[in-house]
Amino acid sequence: AFSKTFCRFSPLWTLISAAIAIQRKDLVGGTIGSLPVMQTSLSILMLAMGSTITPDDISRAIMNPSVIILNNILCFGVMPMIAVVISNAMKLKPEYHAGLVILGCVSGGQASNLFAL
Repeated sequence: AFSKTFCRFSPLWTLISAAIAIQRKDLVGGTIGSLPVMQTSLSILMLAMGSTITPDDISRAIMNPSVIILNNILCFGVMPMIAVVISNAMKLKPEYHAGLVILGCVSGGQASNLFAL
């Protein structure tokens, strides 16, 4: 109950976190580029999102494999291609181009938001 409600508001938590980071750079300055902070944050995020999955959710996914296939095509095919198009349009340096394409491959909205922050 709590975890489902908490996860439902994930976009809100992301916006609040981003607003705090923009306003109070002194609070987050030491975390920028920190691998341990990124690993811990991603672990907490994945645990929170995974805790809302029920056996019924898994059953529905297994019964409809086309949704899983479509998700994989979109996440690992279309999104990286869109990242390439955006990178080329912005004429990014090769290292930024590679980073944007990798970011485009990150499956899931909240996880990609975490990497973008």
